[in-house]
Amino acid sequence: MASLDDYRVFIAVVEQGNLSAAARYLQRSLQAVSRSLAALEHELGVELIQRTTRRAQPSAAGLAFHARLKTALADIELARSELARHGARIDGTLRIGGSTQFSAPHLVPVVAAFMERYPDVAVELVVADHRADLQREKLDAAVRMG
Repeated sequence: MASLDDYRVFIAVVEQGNLSAAARYLQRSLQAVSRSLAALEHELGVELIQRTTRRAQPSAAGLAFHARLKTALADIELARSELARHGARIDGTLRIGGSTQFSAPHLVPVVAAFMERYPDVAVELVVADHRADLQREKLDAAVRMG
């Protein structure tokens, strides 16, 4: 299956006009660009680029594929950058269970420090002396003494 790099090579060849210029643009060897393009064409079963000694011109199928692929790759890049921005942020709700004797002196200070460090996380501290069923009570964690 073709990789994103293979698709990027194809886009670069179309936009740069030939394989050598695409190789320089991508900072790859001419052989690597040529192999990548050939593998993509072989997998798809269609000639995407008509090659001459001086130019690499997209076929009709190549032009149509380029238009769709360029949009798709731009969407993928946007999704990756949004994920990277969101992935660096920790948010959500954290439910922690604890016993009455243990929570006040030990768990509350730790939870307070956590909340200060991660202000986008809402922490719910469920204090009870019974043995918690994490799944039924929808707790992410429980701390008990014993």
